Amino acid sequence: MTKIGLAPNNEYYSTLSIWDIYRGAFPLLQIIAPEKINGIINSMLLHQKAKGFLPIWTAWGQDNYCMIGNHAIPMILSAYQNGFNGFDPKEALNAMVATSTISHINSIGKPTINMVIIHSIKLKTKPFPEHWKVAMMTGV
Repeated sequence: MTKIGLAPNNEYYSTLSIWDIYRGAFPLLQIIAPEKINGIINSMLLHQKAKGFLPIWTAWGQDNYCMIGNHAIPMILSAYQNGFNGFDPKEALNAMVATSTISHINSIGKPTINMVIIHSIKLKTKPFPEHWKVAMMTGV
């Protein structure tokens, strides 16, 4: 049975197409809708608390694991480096480290053997940018 929770400030972004937005739309949102950024980051941190890893690609509050790597990591780093402070940076770093070191269906820590063959090259190269981003956050 799934437990229904309440987000602080009643703000939770449950459908984040993270892979689609982390390079372009999220940096743009930081400029044109800065009031949304802390809520987005806090939503990702709440997801990590509930599931054990930062969201990969959520739809209606559930992760569908359809992307390789975890693009919530560069989003959190970007918000932190751009001065957004409505989230706990130490909690964010802990979430980034946990996400980078646990094994799940699409983890960047230990990719599973049952991944589709076409992604094999991506699996060998994709995790490293996210791991670098975690390292950049360690100055918190």
